[in-house]
Amino acid sequence: MLKCLIATMLVASTLTVSQAARSADLPSYPFIHASGNGFLMMLPDRGEIDFEISAYDADPAMSLALVNERAAELRALVEQLGMDTAQLEIRDVRREMRKSEGAEAKEPLYDLVCSVHIDVRDVSKWRALIAPILAMKNLDHFSTSFSASERDKIEGELMLQALKDARRRADTMARGVGKTVVGATAVSAGQLKNLTGAIGLQTTNMDSNSDRAARNTQEVRDLTMLVTLRMSQSVDVIYKIK
Repeated sequence: MLKCLIATMLVASTLTVSQAARSADLPSYPFIHASGNGFLMMLPDRGEIDFEISAYDADPAMSLALVNERAAELRALVEQLGMDTAQLEIRDVRREMRKSEGAEAKEPLYDLVCSVHIDVRDVSKWRALIAPILAMKNLDHFSTSFSASERDKIEGELMLQALKDARRRADTMARGVGKTVVGATAVSAGQLKNLTGAIGLQTTNMDSNSDRAARNTQEVRDLTMLVTLRMSQSVDVIYKIK
């Protein structure tokens, strides 16, 4: 089947002008289309956690006192771990209506809520920071994320890895039909949709696979544990052959 596909590509170069116009998405020379992938699993070196301080008391002043108490405990914890207090943000103090606690409630009840964000630039302190936070009262709606500080450099290396992978595949296909790869004539960081649609080369959507993996990490887990980063880069390349 592969030989038939390559033969069809070779014949395409001899089509008449009118035929070529109807297949404008196809190169006018013999070619091979190859995809390449770069992939890396690594532990993050940066993390972030977001949550809320939420307090209720019939006396609004007591609610504010509870919020301030938790905020002070968080600042003390950050300082104890040798972290810069600028990494801790406490903002947006607001009132939010509580869900009805019964039809007999005569007037609305409100929680005093504020948002907290902590930027953890040294993940070796992650567990020591998160464990005490999870034990504190009046905290909820936790959300964590992780990243790599040298993301641009890593993505560049993955791009080179993906391009090498594509060239390796192209060379293998060319040898299989007695041809030689001359060089790349087009490259895309992703799928060449018009080309693949024109000649029926539909590839797996790597972005969708990555999205599914990302969603799976949002399931219930131990927030004190680091989440392994899955980083990938795909390329599509057209190589001229002779």
